[in-house]
Amino acid sequence: MYSHIISLRIRPGKMDQALHTFRSSILPALKNQRGNASVLVFSCREKNELMGCTLWETYEHMRELERSGFLDQQIAKLSVILTEPAEGDEYELEIIS
Repeated sequence: MYSHIISLRIRPGKMDQALHTFRSSILPALKNQRGNASVLVFSCREKNELMGCTLWETYEHMRELERSGFLDQQIAKLSVILTEPAEGDEYELEIIS
């Protein structure tokens, strides 16, 4: 299984808006993508940070989505409440329990 993990810095006071956007728009769009196994979103309100983790059945499924520009389109939905550009990396899931 493969993962794309993205870190987002949110403007102070905008965490609820960011989470609403994830729940109402980004999450449904991700769930409909071929090969998506799961989506996790973590928040740290003290630091105004969100981390999104998408899990993919294959490396190719994950790469297809990145090449298509889909992820950039989803991050753009949050652009007005980000303090800096999103940062992300790819990982291979080694252990799950």
